[in-house]
Amino acid sequence: MSVLSRFATAAVVRDNERLRHDIAVWRDRALSAERHRDLAYTQISNQRRVITEQAEAINELREENTVAVAKTRHDQLTIRDLRADQSRELKKARNHLAVCPTMQAIEDHDADKGRENAS
Repeated sequence: MSVLSRFATAAVVRDNERLRHDIAVWRDRALSAERHRDLAYTQISNQRRVITEQAEAINELREENTVAVAKTRHDQLTIRDLRADQSRELKKARNHLAVCPTMQAIEDHDADKGRENAS
């Protein structure tokens, strides 16, 4: 073999080794990128699941809040009605007392009756 062909063979061998190394490096990078992509897909999937669960929880809380607001409104109306009833009853009682004798007169009358019955 001539010197020139030995140099050419050595250059081809070096180029092949460099290409094998480059191929190995790029293969490792591709596998690493694939692992990162799979990890990213997993994280995205997990985040979607968490977001879905949170959205469901928010919707449940909204429904509970709507029911609570409705109950509170009903209770407020009931309380208002009860207060109005109490106010009407108080007015009736005041009017009745204005027409009736005073409490002292009633007590005096009861005391007089008690004395009459005792005699």
